[in-house]
Amino acid sequence: MKIDDVKREIFETAHQFSFLQTIYLIDETDFAVKFRLEINASTFIQIYHNISTDTISYVLVHSFQRFYGRDCCSGKWHRYPFENPASHDFFP
Repeated sequence: MKIDDVKREIFETAHQFSFLQTIYLIDETDFAVKFRLEINASTFIQIYHNISTDTISYVLVHSFQRFYGRDCCSGKWHRYPFENPASHDFFP
């Protein structure tokens, strides 16, 4: 997969959700992208995807605090649960 394919997939998927107000491409390299999908002024979803390291990260942020997240590093997923977003577990 190429980084342009990742960008296209994120844009196409994000446009399917009417609660997303704005889609920002925050950073881009030849191998990675970071997006911010704004829900409102204080809440957003951040997406990071690096195709060279096979790293994917999704995080829900409200008032500058992580509320939930899912990361995949080298094919292994873990999450930052709602109950304690400062911790992480390997819940499937």
